[in-house]
Amino acid sequence: MQVSPYASGRLLDIGCGTKPYEPFLKVESYEGLEIESSNNLHQTKHDYLYDGQNLPFASDSFDTIISTQVLEHSFNPDKLLSEIQRVLKPHSYLILTVPFIWDEHEQPYDYARYTSFGIKHLLEKNNLEVIVHEKLCTGIPCLVQILNVLHLQNNSFKIKNSKNFS
Repeated sequence: MQVSPYASGRLLDIGCGTKPYEPFLKVESYEGLEIESSNNLHQTKHDYLYDGQNLPFASDSFDTIISTQVLEHSFNPDKLLSEIQRVLKPHSYLILTVPFIWDEHEQPYDYARYTSFGIKHLLEKNNLEVIVHEKLCTGIPCLVQILNVLHLQNNSFKIKNSKNFS
């Protein structure tokens, strides 16, 4: 899917990392924000930090927000999406990708996986309208990803109630 037609004006890249999309998106300004809890913060090209509560911008600040593979790292995705909606100008665009079948990463800050129905629900609940939805991993490539994850990781948990233990 081509995302460049949706990118214009002042753009915020949430979870920008090394800003890999900057050369491909022709916008007036390209600003990067990282989550303060990121394991690799020292390796990023961020301009701002997100404390997990409030994006450090005035309302209606951005024409475009891009966030790729970041929402699963937010312990409170509703709060982040609410903040995204707040800082986006009216009739502007959020370009968002989330993993569905992917190994745990950025441990211990990997909290969720979203179905297409779940992500649509979260977005609409936060006053963001889905205009284009595309699954990027389907069919054989998705099957290979599942087999890869099953082969590489086998989690087993033994859980006890620690309420009465010291």
